[in-house]
Amino acid sequence: MPILEYAGKQHIVHRDIKPDNIILYNSNGTPVLIDFGAVRESMATVLNSQGNPTSSIVIGTPGLMPSEEAAGRPVYSSDL
Repeated sequence: MPILEYAGKQHIVHRDIKPDNIILYNSNGTPVLIDFGAVRESMATVLNSQGNPTSSIVIGTPGLMPSEEAAGRPVYSSDL
């Protein structure tokens, strides 16, 4: 979907792509991705005060999220 290409260029990962978050545009039936409430805006590594990398909060739908997302380490390809 073009929206995933655009989101990736903006350094955004949707994190909850599932059938419920895809609707069809009425006029031509084009699929549209909705519900960007769980996006992750940056994939940069963040260090805590002890200098250790921090984990991301796990957001997604069990059974539909990739293993790296379930582990709290999403990457841009997680949306694919």
